[in-house]
Amino acid sequence: MTKDHMRQIEERDRFVRESEEQLRILIETSSAAILTLDGTGKVLQANAAANKLLAVEPSVIGVDISGYLPTVGRIAASNNGAVFRTMMECDGRRSSGEPFAANVCFSNYQFLGEPRLTAIVTETEEAPSAAPAPLRPLTTLSALEQDVLKAILEGKTNKEIAASLQISESSVKNTIQRLFAKMGSRTRSQLVRAAIEGFGSNRKIAAPMQRGIL
Repeated sequence: MTKDHMRQIEERDRFVRESEEQLRILIETSSAAILTLDGTGKVLQANAAANKLLAVEPSVIGVDISGYLPTVGRIAASNNGAVFRTMMECDGRRSSGEPFAANVCFSNYQFLGEPRLTAIVTETEEAPSAAPAPLRPLTTLSALEQDVLKAILEGKTNKEIAASLQISESSVKNTIQRLFAKMGSRTRSQLVRAAIEGFGSNRKIAAPMQRGIL
């Protein structure tokens, strides 16, 4: 092995270490709560902001997130094939029982064959909202409405939805307006919450999406 090759390897390793350290600092110093959950909703990783937001001492690591962010726990427990790449508004509770309103950006993935979900949570200034109206039977959603709702849960933009379904963006917008009316929502993030909480059982969220119902 030549000296130049050794130097290249050392430079690459140094770059990786520095990148990892910068990412660690970014996460730890973030004002937003950042959590990684396993497939049961148990917290595997959490930054200081997460401990502060949920008022858990010394750390929220190892606890079931359902006791603090029930809707997030429901998503984590459904991580068996459905793709989530989106954000929602939901209610949270601190360890003291104090309620708060939260914005949650979340995505799921597989790590070494195991389901994982990462969520970035910020507290809003709005008061915690009432639970959304019960979701109407899925049979009341047309095939197009089902496809658009699934795409929203996957985090696709209107333009991406239109391209994937081969329809116009105006058709996508009109379909979303119908979903708002049917699911008692005013924004996409409220629509996501209504879709997730409307199923009740944790394990039932992904199944409709996989069957094409959502």
